[in-house]
Amino acid sequence: MSLFPKDLRDYGGLLGDGQVFAVDPTSGSDSNVGTKRSKAFASLSKAFSECTDDRGDVIIRYPGSETPSAAISMNKAGVTVVSNAALAALAGLGYGMNVQQAEKFATYPAAAYATGPMAIITKPVRLIGLEFVTRVTAHAGAVDCSDAGAAIAFDGDDGGYAGGFSELRWCRFVDWWGTPYGLFFRGGAYNRVLECVFEGFNAGVCFGSGTRNPDYNHVIKSHFVDCVNGIEHYAAATPHNFLYRENTFVDYTDAIDFNNQAADGLVCGNWFETATDAATYDITVAQAQAHGVQFSENHYSE
Repeated sequence: MSLFPKDLRDYGGLLGDGQVFAVDPTSGSDSNVGTKRSKAFASLSKAFSECTDDRGDVIIRYPGSETPSAAISMNKAGVTVVSNAALAALAGLGYGMNVQQAEKFATYPAAAYATGPMAIITKPVRLIGLEFVTRVTAHAGAVDCSDAGAAIAFDGDDGGYAGGFSELRWCRFVDWWGTPYGLFFRGGAYNRVLECVFEGFNAGVCFGSGTRNPDYNHVIKSHFVDCVNGIEHYAAATPHNFLYRENTFVDYTDAIDFNNQAADGLVCGNWFETATDAATYDITVAQAQAHGVQFSENHYSE
C-alpha cells in the first residue's frame, strides 16, 4: 500500500480536522489547490497561508530547492512541515537517503535576498527532514527578527507560546555565504532541537534575548562540525533551564560558549574533541558552575 494517497486529504482520518498540503518547488505552482502532488504549491509561504491555527495541518515537502525572496513566516500554530523522505522513514519505509542531511529538500534565498533569515518562527511548529540556508552575513536581530543573522530565527519575545514549543528534527543547517548562526532564538521557551546537523557557523545554535530570556530549550543528539562555537549564549542573554544532551562537537574553538555570564541549565552526556574546562568551553567548568550551569557524564578527549 502506498504511503502517499492520491489525494492528500485522505490523511484526514489520522489528523482529525487537520488538512494536508503538498509543496513541490520543482513542478508546483502557488495557483494550485495544493491537496495532491500533481496540484502542489511551489512555496512553503503559500502552504502556510492556507493553514489554520491549531488544526493540526501538515505540509509535505517534496524534493527540490526552493529559493524565496523573503523570509517564510511560520506563524500558524500546530503545523508540521515534513519532507516526503522523512515521512517515509517515520513510517518505517526506505527512501534511499540519509534524511538527516536533507540536501534534496533545501530552502535557500534568491540572490537578491541577503538581509534576513530564511524563516521566522513565531508560533509552535514542527520541521522534519529539511535544509535551510541563508545569505545574510551580519546579525542585527530586530524586534521581529527580520534581520537576524541566522538560517531560522525564533521570535519569542512576546512570551507565552510565541517563538516556542516547536521541534526541529533531522534538519540540516549549513553556512554557504558567511551566515553567523544556524538557529537564533530571541527569547522563546520549550523548543526542542533533535538530531540536527550544523556546519560551518560562528555558532550552530545561538540563544539570545530581547525583554525575555530563552527558557526550557533543549538541544539533543545533534552534530556540530566546523563551527567556531557549537552552541552560544548571546551577550546579555540568560538562558534558563536549558538542556544540552548527547550532542557531538567536532572542529571548534569553543564547543559551548557561555559568554562568561549567568545561566541555568544542564550539559550532560555530550562528546567533545578537547579536554575539559577552557579547552572545550569559553570558561572552566568551575566558573560555569558558579554561573549556574551544571555538568554530568560528558566525554572529553582521551
